[in-house]
Amino acid sequence: MKMSEAEFERQYVAATKRGEEELRTQPWAVSVKYDRRYSRLVVKLNKGTILTVPTSLVPELKGLKPDDLAKVSVLPPGFDLDWEHLDIQVSIAWLLTGMYGRQNEKSLISEERRLATAKSRSKVVRGGGVKSGRSRLKRKRLSATKRVVS
Repeated sequence: MKMSEAEFERQYVAATKRGEEELRTQPWAVSVKYDRRYSRLVVKLNKGTILTVPTSLVPELKGLKPDDLAKVSVLPPGFDLDWEHLDIQVSIAWLLTGMYGRQNEKSLISEERRLATAKSRSKVVRGGGVKSGRSRLKRKRLSATKRVVS
């Protein structure tokens, strides 16, 4: 099915608008260099932030020689770092969220679960070991009813 000219124009305008919004709101690299002394990437971002990343933390870069790592550039419009001669690209978003954010998010979630479990255990201990949430009065009535029926 062939797309009409009007539909193509509508999609083009929408895509351009999304791209402009992403450039306005997302961090992007202005420049990058490889620091041989500390074996790390130094990435300058558009808002003035400088991101330093040890190359040992980037799986695609492990085991590469310093000369290869030094041949890094920023792919336009700045969302990716590129090692053209090695056919390797690493996104700025991954460096900011995937590498650090997801791991920290997982550890925060597991810490919250651990704390929630500890809190529920302490409630159970304080509540006499009853998890059901029934009051003691109701439990007494139920056990009295069971005695009468038995």
